[in-house]
Amino acid sequence: NCSVADDHGNPLNVRDLEEIFDNLSGVSGYGNELSLMGGGWSKSVPFKCVDACEAVPVELLVLDYCCNWGIGRSTMNVEDAGNSKLVTRLPDLDISCESYNLFYKDVVEAAAVFGENGSGADTIGAFADVDAALGEYILTWVDNQNRPTDIDGNLLPEDSTTFNYWNVTCEEKSETEKVAIDNHDGTIGWETIIHNTTYLDTATSTAPNGIVAINCSGTLSQDIWVDLDECGQGTITRRFFISGGCDDDISPEWEFHQVINVQSACGMRESMFDLPANVGTKNEPICLPQGLSRSYLPDTIGALTVKPHLEGKLCNSFASGSEVKEFDVPNSLGMKKYLIEWTMIDWCAHHTSTNREFSYTQEVIATINPDCDVTTDTGDDTTDVSVVHGTIATERGEAVQNVEMKAVLGSGSPLTTVTGGEGAYNFSINNGSQVSLVPSKNTGFANGVSTQDLIAIQRHVLQKKALDSKYQRIAADVDGNGSINGFDVLELRKLVMQPHTKFANNTSWRFFDKQTDKEVYDVANVNGDMNVDFVGVKIGDVNLSSSRQHVGSRSTTGTLNLNMADKAMKGGEVYRIDVTSDNFVNINGMQYTLSYVTNLVEIESIEAGALNITKDNYVRYAPGVITSSWSEADGQHLSSDEVLFTLVVKAKSEVRLRDALSLNNRVTTTEAYVDVEAGDFAKGYDPRRKAVSLRFDGFRLGDGMNFALYQNTPNPYAGETVIGFHLPETSEAVMTVYDVTGRLIKRINGEYEAGYNEVRLTSTDLGVTGVLYYQLDTKKYTATKKMIVIE
Repeated sequence: NCSVADDHGNPLNVRDLEEIFDNLSGVSGYGNELSLMGGGWSKSVPFKCVDACEAVPVELLVLDYCCNWGIGRSTMNVEDAGNSKLVTRLPDLDISCESYNLFYKDVVEAAAVFGENGSGADTIGAFADVDAALGEYILTWVDNQNRPTDIDGNLLPEDSTTFNYWNVTCEEKSETEKVAIDNHDGTIGWETIIHNTTYLDTATSTAPNGIVAINCSGTLSQDIWVDLDECGQGTITRRFFISGGCDDDISPEWEFHQVINVQSACGMRESMFDLPANVGTKNEPICLPQGLSRSYLPDTIGALTVKPHLEGKLCNSFASGSEVKEFDVPNSLGMKKYLIEWTMIDWCAHHTSTNREFSYTQEVIATINPDCDVTTDTGDDTTDVSVVHGTIATERGEAVQNVEMKAVLGSGSPLTTVTGGEGAYNFSINNGSQVSLVPSKNTGFANGVSTQDLIAIQRHVLQKKALDSKYQRIAADVDGNGSINGFDVLELRKLVMQPHTKFANNTSWRFFDKQTDKEVYDVANVNGDMNVDFVGVKIGDVNLSSSRQHVGSRSTTGTLNLNMADKAMKGGEVYRIDVTSDNFVNINGMQYTLSYVTNLVEIESIEAGALNITKDNYVRYAPGVITSSWSEADGQHLSSDEVLFTLVVKAKSEVRLRDALSLNNRVTTTEAYVDVEAGDFAKGYDPRRKAVSLRFDGFRLGDGMNFALYQNTPNPYAGETVIGFHLPETSEAVMTVYDVTGRLIKRINGEYEAGYNEVRLTSTDLGVTGVLYYQLDTKKYTATKKMIVIE
């Protein structure tokens, strides 16, 4: 029936064909039977990879010995039963912060906004851009040598199995210069001077893509998590979720991570800077109207500055300062020798780094005469100079460091300096100049910001207690629109839970001149020394805690208990874990970092109870990490049987709940706030803070768990871990930590109550990394477990 007409336009006559088969078989009607049966029958259905994971319609032909036949239609569900396997892992990468900012930041941040399993929600191709930039996993076929191929067995080209990525490195080059010098005998000699200069070099590297071998089918999804500090250094983690085959229950599944380590390309070194030359000699001293000091250091003396070709391109954060020492020159009346020790500090370098600080000493020989003019370093021009100086401090008078202070001149390039530990700045500016003083600082958005500030803003919005200080009100206007409302609360809460982020429409600090209350101080005509002080306002930090000790080290009084019943959970099951408290008295705020072991459980959501918890109150900060912030204007009193909130937890394998969850300070400091008099906020005092403890009180003494030592969580860990244990009665106990050789590392003695207790350890407490053992001893019991401390 599918035949085409012949050259004469005659189609195949089916009845004629039937008669031919009747004659060939000698059976009348046999041809008609074949016509009804159709053709193309085979003893097996040739399923191909295009049919994998599909419901394929098929026809079955059944015949008996007497050639009676029938046709039945059915649907075949085609499964991919091949043995999928990992062939090549996508490698971790080390890239410089400079390279990340130049090549990767935009594509990574575009993908990161989609959150968990982000590629499934990606509609703009953001993850395709990340794959092209940082590599990908390829699901394909392999030959018997595990080489990736296409479906026909042809080897994949190298450009599809590898990727190129860019990196910026810090290099140093040397140039030799011969300089003529006058010898004592009147001849001219030559001195060789070597000039070293730091420069940035961009290079391309090649790395292999990840390969997963499949038979026919496989699925892949991914997400990306950015954990960079205010200096742009840290890690970027990509999670890949891969399965091979069709059936979700029996298909092999993998979760792979690619970690991109981002660090500064350059440690601070002398060749990054233009060094101020020595000025004046005993025979040819320069003339100064007054002695050099910290407040009087004319630009003609020079300064320690970053070389122009590196400005704005480094991830280092430099702050410079100087110390002036004065000496009399013997037998030279009125002549002074000054040693100026210039110091440059890299705020982004670790405090133990040998590249954190650089010093250089400059020598100046000068005569002091009030009538002389300050000359330039070339001696061909003279101008009168005034010193414009001041300090930048909070409304409490505490110095604000690392503020970039610009003096924008009416003509010429602006002058720039950075405030040091005393918050001071100074400029030497030609008299008659027009100048605008502009302070700025746009780093450390989360410094000093906590849920405590949210409470103060909520009290103000609800007219419970107004923020009396104008600077507090400026700090509370987080979105910078000139008013304080609920949007400021939402914006600031996001920062509390994601401290690596920035404000969408505001800077981290704002500065106001004390005289005019303006953010820029303008001088039409500089004529004489002048002092201009600024008040610094840390946006979001309503209670001014950023100028005090680091938030993570703040003291607390007492502990708020968060209680949950411990459970033995089975893989694949979903559990609703109610969280209660036996001492939730007058609490109006709480924040925490909740860590969970991702290969054991997944926290699917947090649901409201007596506390009004919504999706705005918690964030999936990273794999296995949830940050949360809750606050109210008034203190809440809740009984021990009221459910604060509920965790919806899915177990991935058999595990006890206590072994999978822990609270720590990894991201958001874990603490709760006790309601105090609202007036204390206006005075800048902190409310009383409590630590927050997670307690598992669900076991009974008769269930065979009278004494128990639990696995520390998280494990492995860097930073802080929690060791929980259960005592059948109040008693003394000793926790000891020792290494694999038996050497004692840490010993903790204590008196503990019956029930659940815990001990917190930090990696800095132990001072070692690797495999360690911890042991709990009481008069009646002892138990030992292993833990791993990582960098």
